[in-house]
Amino acid sequence: ASGKYKEAVARGLAVLRQLKFDIPATPSPGMIMEAMHQTENEASLYNFSQISDHQLGVGSNTRKILKLINTISVACYHIASPFLPLVACATIRYSLQNGGYEESA
Repeated sequence: ASGKYKEAVARGLAVLRQLKFDIPATPSPGMIMEAMHQTENEASLYNFSQISDHQLGVGSNTRKILKLINTISVACYHIASPFLPLVACATIRYSLQNGGYEESA
């Protein structure tokens, strides 16, 4: 079963890279810390109301991308992938920039 999760992660990351998500081929602890720092900085620009109001009315493309990221996150979790924190940071930053939907909150 872990082979299927590894394949799902590899394919999902390839798609995210095609969508211009900045996810390195080989994550290092330093890269992960940098991504977390960037995400924290971006998130700190918003208050709770701005984030929750931004969740409303996202387009179908944004919803599809968030569902894809969600699926990749689950696969990363199942195989303890070092990509999980990078995918989580990408999810947060993408949601802050484009909005989210109820299931992604």
